[in-house]
Amino acid sequence: MLDRSRRLRLNDADENKAASKIMNRTHIKYADLNSRQKENYNAAKLGAVLANFGYFTMWLNDDYNGADLIALREGEEPMMIQLKSRPAIGKRYENKGLFMAFPVARNWCVIEHDLLQGVFAEFGHLKTKSWVERGRYAIGKPSRELVARLEPYCL
Repeated sequence: MLDRSRRLRLNDADENKAASKIMNRTHIKYADLNSRQKENYNAAKLGAVLANFGYFTMWLNDDYNGADLIALREGEEPMMIQLKSRPAIGKRYENKGLFMAFPVARNWCVIEHDLLQGVFAEFGHLKTKSWVERGRYAIGKPSRELVARLEPYCL
């Protein structure tokens, strides 16, 4: 058993040691991140939002049937999610039951791909050169109308 003075000295030493390992609290700038860092950042942000609804997420090191991550909630089927930095669709994601997740208007939108594709069709986006020739389409800055249409799927 250590005497009181020895315990105090150890505690002081522990505090000094801990003080030298303070977490860096400098906020990052999203625009300064590379694509892989942005994907990791977005996955962490989405995971935090989904946790508010009882889901936990598992990151997949390699896409599995188009999914970047799986969201699980007890008593429900797993949600296979493709993470995007903006609203996007692709023919390679069709008919897989895959959800698309992306930030929009300071929220996260989680919507089944084929449903999102239908929303894009309503706005004429399936007639674009990108969709017709390359089988993919993404919107960098969605219109207010599209944001309003996606609102029921935002968290």
